[in-house]
Amino acid sequence: ITPIISAEGKIDKRYKPLLLNIEANDMHDVLAHSKLLICDSQSMSVEASMLGVPSLRYSTFSGKISVLEELEHNYKLTFGFPISQGEALLSKLKTILTMDDFHGVFQKRRQKMLSEKINVSEFLYWFFTNYPKSVSIMKNSEEYQLKFLISLNSSK
Repeated sequence: ITPIISAEGKIDKRYKPLLLNIEANDMHDVLAHSKLLICDSQSMSVEASMLGVPSLRYSTFSGKISVLEELEHNYKLTFGFPISQGEALLSKLKTILTMDDFHGVFQKRRQKMLSEKINVSEFLYWFFTNYPKSVSIMKNSEEYQLKFLISLNSSK
């Protein structure tokens, strides 16, 4: 594993050789091909989870953001550590890196997560193109949204 650093601010000169020099819009491509993410970014952790890339968050926001709490506790795709728990972060890092086929494990966790979510774009398209009837449908049957569950076998 080759470590790389992505930073918005200045970094210590000893870490400059590890600095990732890409356009911002290429970050998701880099993330998709990454083995693991260690960061202080809540949004990057969510994005890594969507891609099935394990992430370790070292942040004062740990335990405070509901989407990350769901991804951590329901799907085990990301793990948050307050600044005071550096040793726990290193322990979790070791646990992940020593798992048999951790990439495959996290891809299965990602698939489980996605299979339980709706395609919001398709739902909103249906909702607005069928408005105002769609409001009545949703009021009468909240389960109707399940018609928009993400299909992992779709060729879309």
